[in-house]
Amino acid sequence: MTTKPKKQKLESFCDKSSRISPLKIPPSTASTIINTYLNNAFLVDDHIYNTMVKEIFKTQQLSKSVNKKNQILEGTYSHISWIRCEGKGSFSISPLMKQAAECHIEAGGNCIVIDLEDCTSMDSTFMGTMAGIAMKLAKIPNGTLQVIDANYRNKSSLEDLGLCMLLEVAPKNPEWNADIEKMRASLKVCTKASCGDSKQHVLEAHKILCEADENNDEKFSTVLDVLEAELNNLNNN
Repeated sequence: MTTKPKKQKLESFCDKSSRISPLKIPPSTASTIINTYLNNAFLVDDHIYNTMVKEIFKTQQLSKSVNKKNQILEGTYSHISWIRCEGKGSFSISPLMKQAAECHIEAGGNCIVIDLEDCTSMDSTFMGTMAGIAMKLAKIPNGTLQVIDANYRNKSSLEDLGLCMLLEVAPKNPEWNADIEKMRASLKVCTKASCGDSKQHVLEAHKILCEADENNDEKFSTVLDVLEAELNNLNNN
């Protein structure tokens, strides 16, 4: 029988002073805590979590340059769009993936391959963006989103969020299989994306996750509440 993880302290991530005052937590550390929380690996107090969400958005804006180690590459093969994630699949590069996919769909494409061979991990926003692309393709005749070469951690993340029924993970005998290395060699790095407000993008991704699997409602209720409150405050000012 699966049991929920016990509530754990944050000493493994930060010192006592940082734990008492979340705003002192370094952005990279806060991001790590947020991601593990969203994947149900950690349970932290909501007031600590809410503060860390705000701090991350203050310090990690999508307008900043994308980390060279974390990037999206794209290319086309016949009627197929090939999108490759290298490094961490995070909220900061997910707009690049979304833009590449939407351009392909608008051009009449119906098959997108998400290549996770060199993707070390994915956060919930990245996976929500993938789910959104899959939902758009599902409305197109023979539309499909194929996910290939996902490591154990990434497969588990997709399974935990109930996305494996929506995505075609590790397709058997795909038509492009013989040309996979040629395809990867021809990819180009995506550098620009216009996704609008970063908070809105993250909010939409998490709403999609809840739409994809009702079990995600409880996991992301706090995230949705915080982001909606932040957006309402911005709109009212």
